[in-house]
Amino acid sequence: MSWQSQNQFKVRNLVLSDKKQNAWGVAITDAELVRRVPFDSSSYASLVVAFGSDQARVGKGTTFPTQRWATEQTADFSNLAFDLDDYLLGWIPAFAMGAISTTGSAAPYTHTITFDESQGDALPTTIYAEDTSGLKRRFLDMCVNQAQFSGSGRGPVQASVTMMGTGKLTAGAITSLPDLAARTMLMFMDTAFLIGAPGSPAAIDADRVASWSITLNNNLVRRSGPGSGLFSNKITVGQQVAQFSATIFAKETDDLVTLLTGQTEQEIQININSGADCQLKFDFPSIFLSAVTPGTQDGLVILNISSDQNSILAGASAPLTVTAINSQASYLTAAA
Repeated sequence: MSWQSQNQFKVRNLVLSDKKQNAWGVAITDAELVRRVPFDSSSYASLVVAFGSDQARVGKGTTFPTQRWATEQTADFSNLAFDLDDYLLGWIPAFAMGAISTTGSAAPYTHTITFDESQGDALPTTIYAEDTSGLKRRFLDMCVNQAQFSGSGRGPVQASVTMMGTGKLTAGAITSLPDLAARTMLMFMDTAFLIGAPGSPAAIDADRVASWSITLNNNLVRRSGPGSGLFSNKITVGQQVAQFSATIFAKETDDLVTLLTGQTEQEIQININSGADCQLKFDFPSIFLSAVTPGTQDGLVILNISSDQNSILAGASAPLTVTAINSQASYLTAAA
């Protein structure tokens, strides 16, 4: 019998839930896996089983191993990449940062998201992936390790997510594959870039902003112990950091290099409004520039500015507040 080719556009699917698992190792139910999302074709789950052997031992009469044994099973998504839409603009920062407050009795809802500094454990969720007609799996205990948001050009804002799991999964198709939901895209051209003294940042000319990028990193660590078998018991949060960068066209008077040389505290906001129910705002209330590097783009002088993890401060306010406005009523509630 001849084999059937697997056209990725016809067989691949990814389904998320707005819920977090109520316990490690307990999958979110199919009824709560409700958001089918378009994603980049290069994004695949990585399932790895590590092995040890007696290869380094003597007394076997050979330099090659004569026995092997499984030591660990891990599951990861190394680069889940998306065009950012009205649902994902809240889902990604919620699971990446962990603390959320939602207001609104009807859509649009406002989600205010910050780093959760009260908990040591990461936030596990379940992701359902179909890679072929016969390879359909639920990946349990998946936690966002790193998230990156970036904008440039004339298309949607881009997002990529690295996720880490305990290695647990269940094979088999979901009860019912959700229909694709209507989407509103978050567009780079709707960006307002504000910079200035804390409490009073001002918008710069929109056409000066060539690109921007924000990276969040949780530095997650898998935790294992006796009785856990091949899997980790849970995943914990390490040193949480944020980084910022942007490319700005230079103008006739310097307004950025002096901020670096003078080490002037600033507030930076990136506000994107693509509709009443599709808005995203990043607010760094106390930030310093750690580098300003001139360059050339399209024949014009640009300034590549950046702030590393040592230049984004926490104080009276959170080091970064993300505000997401959309029609999703909640994120991070516990699954059934």
